[in-house]
Amino acid sequence: MIHVAYRLWGGDGFYAKTCGTSMLSMFENTREKVTVHIMHNDRLTPPVTT
Repeated sequence: MIHVAYRLWGGDGFYAKTCGTSMLSMFENTREKVTVHIMHNDRLTPPVTT
């Protein structure tokens, strides 16, 4: 098992796109199981509730 941690701090969302691209590449090119940990502050977009 491989553990990877990403830290997203800030509010412009630029690094969230880069983080997503990095995760996609990692999942597509790694045969091992991967656990992703995302550390963030309160500036991410809140979840939508219905």
